[in-house]
Amino acid sequence: HLLNTLYSCKWAPSCVLHVANVCREIPMTPEELQFLIEKILRTMKSLSLSELPPLVYQLLVLSTKGHKTLVLEGILTLFNQLDGEVLAEEREGEGMVAVNLGQDELLQTEGTVILHITFALKQDQELGKEFLKKLKAMQSRMIGSMLSPFSIALALSVARIHRFEDAVFDFLKGVVLRSFKDHDRKRASKWMKEVNQDSPNMEELVLNTVQHSVCGWDHVVQGLVMLGFHLMDCFTPRSAATSPTVSTTPQHRACLLGAKILQETFKVHPLVHREMVSQLINRILTNASAHVSHYITLLSDVVAVVPQVSLDSLPQLREAFSYLSLLPPAPAIELLHAILPLVQFSSSVRDSLLLVLRKSLFSRQIEARKVAVGGYLLLLRKFKVLNSLRIESSQTSQSQTGSQIQVEIHSAGGSSAHSSNEALCLEILGALRRCLTQQYEVRLSLYEGLYEVFCSNSKLAEPIIDLLLNHLQHYYESEPDILPPLKFEPCLTTSGGEVNRREPLNHLLCCLQQCVAKFAEWEGQGEGEEEEPHPPEVIEEARDTLQSLAERMAKSEPEDFELDKSADFSSSSSVGQKNRAVAWLVAGSYEALMEYEFTTGELSQASCEQTLRLHQGYQRVADILQEKAGGSGAGSKRGHGGAGPSRTDSCTLSLLCVTRMLRAIFSDAIPSHQQPLTVLRGSQALVKHLLSVALQKIHQIHDRGTCEGDSLLHKPEKIFKSCCSLGRVLFKQLDTGAAGGGQREGGKK
Repeated sequence: HLLNTLYSCKWAPSCVLHVANVCREIPMTPEELQFLIEKILRTMKSLSLSELPPLVYQLLVLSTKGHKTLVLEGILTLFNQLDGEVLAEEREGEGMVAVNLGQDELLQTEGTVILHITFALKQDQELGKEFLKKLKAMQSRMIGSMLSPFSIALALSVARIHRFEDAVFDFLKGVVLRSFKDHDRKRASKWMKEVNQDSPNMEELVLNTVQHSVCGWDHVVQGLVMLGFHLMDCFTPRSAATSPTVSTTPQHRACLLGAKILQETFKVHPLVHREMVSQLINRILTNASAHVSHYITLLSDVVAVVPQVSLDSLPQLREAFSYLSLLPPAPAIELLHAILPLVQFSSSVRDSLLLVLRKSLFSRQIEARKVAVGGYLLLLRKFKVLNSLRIESSQTSQSQTGSQIQVEIHSAGGSSAHSSNEALCLEILGALRRCLTQQYEVRLSLYEGLYEVFCSNSKLAEPIIDLLLNHLQHYYESEPDILPPLKFEPCLTTSGGEVNRREPLNHLLCCLQQCVAKFAEWEGQGEGEEEEPHPPEVIEEARDTLQSLAERMAKSEPEDFELDKSADFSSSSSVGQKNRAVAWLVAGSYEALMEYEFTTGELSQASCEQTLRLHQGYQRVADILQEKAGGSGAGSKRGHGGAGPSRTDSCTLSLLCVTRMLRAIFSDAIPSHQQPLTVLRGSQALVKHLLSVALQKIHQIHDRGTCEGDSLLHKPEKIFKSCCSLGRVLFKQLDTGAAGGGQREGGKK
């Protein structure tokens, strides 16, 4: 009777805590205990925030006698409601100062309550089991009112207890994935949108938890980091071309949410910098055989936010550098690109990277050498040179030994940083010169990336062209009357009856002509006129060489390359393999020279005629190869080390050039261009070849995310823009052709 009277009367807020403390020592039946707990939970709503944490502690002590679920549900319901009220007031925007003050006090109160609950769960295993049952019920029902930043923070804090870790993160991952799946269903069905209105917005709730964690919730931070990585781990890109920023599936959106959690946590909690960088690098290194673009993108984002993190994470970075040579080239270069701000920020990081790249360049593994080349090219793109580097070559065109070049740095009293960049770039160019004596794959990597360096770091134009031109001299016949003008035999090696490629001569020509054409474009735009009224000597020499090559290749016949129809092209003999490899090198060289003539000729009569003659030479070689080797034989060895690449792999025309040529042929209406373009428009074989190459490029982009011959098209937005340009040209021609066909039909009627 005494207990019933005590529980039934109205309690003053000031005495609630004392009553709860006294009742701990009173023996009670389960019904009386339930009545007491419900009474305390009802009165908690009228108490001030500062009085709630000790009262929660008393409730947790009472729960040792029973009704653990009731206690947990009551506490969660109360603080979920308080969170909802504060968020609603924030959205209304009324009394922002009072709201902020109230929210700060609420967050501090919630942080203390979370500590009390976590401590109780450590001591009471039965209470822990009830907590797990509560999580499972919340996951199965997915009621929005039961989820709030407080409940998520409580789960993350409890996850620090080892026996609860797996269950908590399984719950959180399941809730996040189900939330995204429900969002997809509601977007696809109006009926689902009306029925399922209580589904929580987990992205907003989790990110609010991150923001609230700055108010003394240090016990939640570790859980946020672990949750972010758990969400990222549940997604694996299917290919390297998968965009790391465009969401497609619930798993992908969960991965993006995990990355956002980690990025926001990184910004507001400096204590997790070292751990996050270490975990990211470990995941990249251990999963490099799969696609790790989502981890590398996050690493790039966090490094860009706080470059000074290198001071805390220098040991981890040096360890990552030591594993670079063991990674596949693509993820290794992506990793270097991500941490590039640290390389620019810290000279010690840069020195460590240079040492690793130098070792990798002389590794026995070809993949390690390709990583070194990619790393060097990346540094050349990012460390800008502000003053021209003039080349004074001690070589003559007849002296083809590898050479000593003298480089003068023309400085206008620049800073030491600029001088350091110049010295670094010259050191790297010297290292890249050694790549020209290494395997085919290594040289190909250099040629495919050097044009991008040329465009990004224009003051390196002369050293780059000198590097390419000097190497071309090994295969170039300088006498103007010699046909053919190129020596293809040294580009191949024979070992054990198998022919392997040694020098990608067509790609060398493609890189050189693109650089020279780009320099001509800069001249046309007036760049560098005050400093260099006349083109440098090495540029003029490169132009003369390319012009001579174009003229003599246009005059050459297949017999000059020993590729007449009587030659052996079978794949079973070394002679046939060699002839086939030479044929594709010749065809690729024709394409490179076609692009140079068209790009630099400005649609003159002479350039169009020369372009057509070069294509005719290409067509003669391609026809022989098609006839003698056959479709299946020509594409039997697709790798870069084999002798018989497919037609797709060996194409050296760039997508930009193909688009320009098709636009000129199909839709150029400038009067002065009509007469020269008549030459190109009259060749159906040329148009067919350009369309075939365009289709091949599109297939490459679809399969790999990039295409050969276009080193600048490595970013999705540039690839998309180029594809749109090509599509506009083709659709316009289709529309014009359809209109013309309709007019002809009308005339016949």
